Amino acid sequence: MSASCYLTGAVIGALGFGYATDRFGRKKLFYVTLSVYLCAALLTALAWNFPSYAFFLSIAGAGIGGEYAASTQQSMN
Repeated sequence: MSASCYLTGAVIGALGFGYATDRFGRKKLFYVTLSVYLCAALLTALAWNFPSYAFFLSIAGAGIGGEYAASTQQSMN
């Protein structure tokens, strides 16, 4: 169940942050997604039950998914 929450967040994060990367730039979004991941990873340590842990883990997955999108995107020019 934990892996599913993480993977779902990563897919949603890759889609959402990938679009934002195209609009706002790769360097800026790299720092945003890194911050999202770090904060969510810290919050998983403070989770009080499984639903809160799963929520924070999905946010951490979104940050990692955004990292994939921001760091590997190639220029089309």
